[in-house]
Amino acid sequence: MSGFDVPPRAQATSALPFKRIVCPTDFSSPSLAGLQLAYFFAQEAGAALTLLHVIDEPDENALFVARPHDVHGHRTAREQHVLNYLDTLIPDSVRAWSSPRLRTACGIAYERILAVAAEEQSDLIVVGVQGRKPLDLMLFGSTTNQVVRRATCPVLTVREKA
Repeated sequence: MSGFDVPPRAQATSALPFKRIVCPTDFSSPSLAGLQLAYFFAQEAGAALTLLHVIDEPDENALFVARPHDVHGHRTAREQHVLNYLDTLIPDSVRAWSSPRLRTACGIAYERILAVAAEEQSDLIVVGVQGRKPLDLMLFGSTTNQVVRRATCPVLTVREKA
């Protein structure tokens, strides 16, 4: 099950077909289902596709105090590992028609997703969601909830089939 959410802040500039799509993934099953749908939309529209993973890093200053010689090397190695893994998620069938852009970002997930979508001037964000109840989302929030509420382009939320 999936649904389109058009945030209140969405600009009227998004038009069909979408030309720039961002698909954040945390590598969970629902986000991988979202990735499959993002591939479909990108192929149908001939759109540029960006795959994004946000690394929730602790404060770099705290790491520096704990391990002063390892901070930047750790982050670089972790980002490279994530980029390599993102690359494995692109099937050969997708590579035949596209070269998705692979990106990492560090920080609070929804903030970085929105920042990357803005940088890329995205027409659409495709995000997989856990099968949580609406009341859970209202009371506790989620990355997806924050993206939908704050995005300036449409957001397609994708729930994995049960």
